[in-house]
Amino acid sequence: MDIDWGVMLIGLLVIVFAVIRSRLVVAINPEILAFSWVTIGILGGIVTAFLAGGTVISGAVHGGIMTVLASLLDMVVVTFATFFFAGFVPEYGVLLFAFYR
Repeated sequence: MDIDWGVMLIGLLVIVFAVIRSRLVVAINPEILAFSWVTIGILGGIVTAFLAGGTVISGAVHGGIMTVLASLLDMVVVTFATFFFAGFVPEYGVLLFAFYR
């Protein structure tokens, strides 16, 4: 079975859009933000599996690969954002008003 990289690229674009959207939305509480982070990987996998078409196995393989890639990408973004904005920035007194109001 061949991997359709065009479908994978569309799934990756959906994931990048979801990551950007989740970073722009201000969460009311941490549970909503964490739920948003979890759903990004699942959303990317579902979209990619649907667009792959063909047999169930083909959709499952494409969706599984994209779910793993989406989860890794989201982990990197969340780790960087948490480290930078919650660690570095308040330590040096920049943007303190955004986190301690």
